[in-house]
Amino acid sequence: LAESWMASTPMCLCLHEPSLLKLLQPTRLSQATALASSLGNSGEIDACRTMMLVMGGEVTRRAADLAEVAVQVEPPTSNGMGRRASNTLSLTIHSSTDQKDGSTAVASKATTSTSAAEKAGPRSLSARSSLTISTVATVQNVEGGCLNLMVETRTPARCHSLEKISHRLEDELGLTVISAASDATSDIVTDAFQVSAPIPPGMSAEAAAEELQSKLGLLGATLMRPGDTCLAVASDGSNRIARCEPTKQLASDKTSGVEPTVALLDVGLLGATLALAKGEVATMWKAYLHTHAPSLLPADLDGVTDVRSALAKADEERQAMLRSNGGASNGLPSVYGVGQAWLDAICSFLLYRIRQEAGVGELGMAFHELEIGRKLGEGGFGVVRLARHRVSKALYAVKSIEKSRIRRIGEERTFELLERERKTLMYLGENTGHTGLTRLVASSHDADWLRIVMPAYLGGDLSHILDKNAESGKGLGEEAAQFYAGCLVLALTHLHEVGIAYRDLKPENVLLSADGWPAISDFGLVAFLKGDPGSHEHDVILTDGDDSTGRTYSMVGTPEFMAPEVINGTGHGTDVDWWSLGVTICELLTLSTPFRDNNANASNVASINDMYTNILACKMSESFKRDHYRKFHTRTANLIDELLRVDTAARLGGWRRGVESLRVHPFFWGLSWEALEQQQVEPPHAALCEANAATKNDSGQRFNLPPKRAKRVPDAAAAMLDQMFDFSGWGEEM
Repeated sequence: LAESWMASTPMCLCLHEPSLLKLLQPTRLSQATALASSLGNSGEIDACRTMMLVMGGEVTRRAADLAEVAVQVEPPTSNGMGRRASNTLSLTIHSSTDQKDGSTAVASKATTSTSAAEKAGPRSLSARSSLTISTVATVQNVEGGCLNLMVETRTPARCHSLEKISHRLEDELGLTVISAASDATSDIVTDAFQVSAPIPPGMSAEAAAEELQSKLGLLGATLMRPGDTCLAVASDGSNRIARCEPTKQLASDKTSGVEPTVALLDVGLLGATLALAKGEVATMWKAYLHTHAPSLLPADLDGVTDVRSALAKADEERQAMLRSNGGASNGLPSVYGVGQAWLDAICSFLLYRIRQEAGVGELGMAFHELEIGRKLGEGGFGVVRLARHRVSKALYAVKSIEKSRIRRIGEERTFELLERERKTLMYLGENTGHTGLTRLVASSHDADWLRIVMPAYLGGDLSHILDKNAESGKGLGEEAAQFYAGCLVLALTHLHEVGIAYRDLKPENVLLSADGWPAISDFGLVAFLKGDPGSHEHDVILTDGDDSTGRTYSMVGTPEFMAPEVINGTGHGTDVDWWSLGVTICELLTLSTPFRDNNANASNVASINDMYTNILACKMSESFKRDHYRKFHTRTANLIDELLRVDTAARLGGWRRGVESLRVHPFFWGLSWEALEQQQVEPPHAALCEANAATKNDSGQRFNLPPKRAKRVPDAAAAMLDQMFDFSGWGEEM
């Protein structure tokens, strides 16, 4: 443990750090309540922040508000033989009711009366449990040496499991569950179980019912073993330690009679001590608290060196915020909830560290955890800014889109493209995880903005590399083109394997990381050919004869890179991406695309129509053939010819020839696909990308928290238009 990262987490620090070890106060369970009171009165610990840690033995903690459980016999109409049963039982037992000072009130009463039970009819006394299961049991009859009961349980919906409760009734109480039904119409789920309980030999029905009542009470109890913890004070201010007692052991158990030992620890002192310490973990812990639980520490820790002063200052700031909010909590912990807030922060920090070690530190990340930096780019939809995680310091790119832009009449398509990109990024992260594809880290929205958080690719994009080469008038060499083409083949293969046609491959859409590795971005024009999770109606998915990948008929993409089947509207699938790859390789090698006349006006309609004509006939422009194509190496020219086939069945990498036909082409001879996929080769422009990244994230870069915006109700027009769009998947900003 001492050699692992877990040794540096808040809970484990107290096991070997002298300054924190003294915070532990070990004692016997029977003395824990008195010790907690004594330490609280002396100011050494705060009762509301104190946690009890079981160090030895087993402890049973009763449910917080278990009031009473009714076990009663209903008068049966018949004993199954056409005659009324001769006896009925009415047994009501009142269990312990917790008082806030830890004292208990106990009363019990048992009566046997046929007439009284018949007159009174069935009774149902509710039992309550604030955290676990509350139970009402009604004995319907006593027949054949068994008690036939209807057991009703009430459980919070967030932790409800009909199967688990059923197993507990059978395994722990020895009941036979005959049938079960649930009512989940509210936050509290009510389950009704028809059960049968055997009456032990030599035991009366009254004694069996009383024993059953005692067992039912344990359904709302918690068994605590060494290492388990609970806060000393519940959220309602009641004393949890007073509800703890040694777990009854079997007579054969050698530990029977040995009292459990526990330790008392002020989790606030523990957390604040680590936050004021030095070192990497302490810095990370302090940043984590300021991000996820800012009210637990003072907003400004400069000059604060004493732990208790820091906690007292935080208390004062919370009270001031409550007063300024008019008494509304607005997420601030209550007096009795401070300990739970500290414990939640510690546990979530441990989970965060575990995720980091497992390589999934971004799991569950939200926009409010980021600081916003400089602008990286701007487009028609919005702006892209650099962002930094407040805890890990990892860099991200945040694309922010104004809602007013998509609220305009006729802009439904804009939102559709954004929603498609978000869902595609999320889908790729969950189903491929390929490094050659960008992914969704988080998304959010407020009244004015939509935001998509992605990894930051600070090396620029492929078009930036080409622009640098244009200064010398030369394209990339074959070795560099082979590297980028190979990376794109791997990325497109992953897309196609999950039934996605990219449809907009071009150098501008290939981002580069700071170390020079490419990744495909901008997924607003993709088509889902194996069932669209976004349900985009304009993509009509069909199956076309021998081609099982499906077809879509949208004319989308960038004209110079469009495949013939996209332009003529005959339907297309993933094969369009291999055509676009051929055009992209041409531009990487020559800085030109093969079907556009470099001497023509690119924005001229006639020129675009001429280019479409060339694409449909697969006829390269005379300038491209003269200046570039005829100078290609034989293997390069053959690769371009095979990728730019009008017949998709003959196209290299296409649905009939398969991607393996592309991987074994002579153009890629000498390239190790395994090394490329594992990123074990040196990218050709690593130095340039590193310089670009350093420029965008220089040492003087300032990162600021996103501006706090008061939540407002959208105006009538905006509210009406918002009903046209579903933002539920974006995540609401805190």
